[in-house]
Amino acid sequence: DIVAAFATAQGAESTTVKLLKNVTIHTNADGYSYGINLKSGNITLDLNGRTIQTTGRPSGFVPLNAVFYIGDGSSLTVQDSGTGGKIVQPNGGQAIGVSGGTLTVKSGIIEVTSDSADADSITTQNCAVFVRGSGVADIQGGTLIGNRGIYIGGKWGGGTLTVSGGTIHGKSSYALEVVGGSAALSGGTYTTD
Repeated sequence: DIVAAFATAQGAESTTVKLLKNVTIHTNADGYSYGINLKSGNITLDLNGRTIQTTGRPSGFVPLNAVFYIGDGSSLTVQDSGTGGKIVQPNGGQAIGVSGGTLTVKSGIIEVTSDSADADSITTQNCAVFVRGSGVADIQGGTLIGNRGIYIGGKWGGGTLTVSGGTIHGKSSYALEVVGGSAALSGGTYTTD
């Protein structure tokens, strides 16, 4: 039970969650899959060559609609000790939302597969990583894919991004869009279709 595993992990000072098989986070009673909301803990996710995703269904952009939503007091480090490990968001929204905690990406693939038609609407950002508020993202490696690869700020403001490596790809819009907050880029590859 991946939700229970992360609930336990948030109670520890520092821990690693390693995927042993592909995991789909199921929908709630209303039919939505909001993923895992991190509120505490210093957690490393080892994808181990596996995939974690939410349940696929058409949906609009909702700040909490992410495979992982990182809030104040929490930290998530993503890495892949195997090959081809992925965090996949098949819905409209983001794969990882960072609003108050810290995200570090060392390796692995983070992808939004939704192809909502209006790529420039705030309701369909479909970005691999969305940083806002007091959220901090440090991209050291890996591959980030979405209509936008990374989106910072927007009407929610704030967000701090550092990119020193990795590949950021925007399928139908920007690889990186900074609408608020700040970005420091010293590496990485930025591509679009």
